[in-house]
Amino acid sequence: MNDEIGKRLCKQVFSLWINPEIERRTKENRLPHGFKLLMAQIVMNVGQAPIVRLNDEIKATMVVRVTRNVTPDDNVYLSDFDAIEKISLTDSDPNAAHITMMLHKRRWVISFNFHYNSEKVKAHLEAAHEFLLVAHDCLLNKRFRSFYENLFSAVELTSKSWLLRMPLPTVLKSKNHKHIGNHINNHTRLGNVCENFSKLLNHLTDSRGTARYLDGEFRANEKTCEAMWKTAEQMHEFVRAPGIVNHVSHKGQKPNAGDLVPAQI
Repeated sequence: MNDEIGKRLCKQVFSLWINPEIERRTKENRLPHGFKLLMAQIVMNVGQAPIVRLNDEIKATMVVRVTRNVTPDDNVYLSDFDAIEKISLTDSDPNAAHITMMLHKRRWVISFNFHYNSEKVKAHLEAAHEFLLVAHDCLLNKRFRSFYENLFSAVELTSKSWLLRMPLPTVLKSKNHKHIGNHINNHTRLGNVCENFSKLLNHLTDSRGTARYLDGEFRANEKTCEAMWKTAEQMHEFVRAPGIVNHVSHKGQKPNAGDLVPAQI
């Protein structure tokens, strides 16, 4: 972000969370004498009040640009890096969104990720992938009723994975098929989700009566089923892709000055 946007974001974070937390702790005599704010973190879980952490309470990993040669086991101190490229939550907060700020070289570095429920999203996508594989096997063997049922499970789980990234308490707890479908249709109307994805979920939802429960005559076209499976696969890849950038690792054995390396607070 540019400097102006960064200043506005910083001002809002201080106004909404950090200053009220410092004032509250000051009134309760919970801050050490001579307290100086160096780091702050707002951790947000769906359906819960935000948690505000100050200084050494912060839990985070960072990717920093080191100014000296280091080995994988070295401690990296503030004086050892000149830039912070990324700040992420640790495994202690697997399903939280966050805003993390750190005072470095007299400037506030701000990092944020408003994707919620990362661990839950991963679990749902893994389950969806299993159903996708079974659906493909059913397609190859022309077991079309089973294909429809397994593809429905895959697409609905993928749809829920997309919605779980947002602070939607009802989606987190809901097991209602219609509820998931309504949200995905709304996201399609907003342009957030490809229309083919919502059409596929709607079609599979409407077809379950005949395919799964034998409620009427069931008809399946092999070419149509192949196209449906490809759309479901594309949908799964689309929802999975944003999660890839959340994980940074360094594969080099001896990072040198100027290299990006992970560090943990």
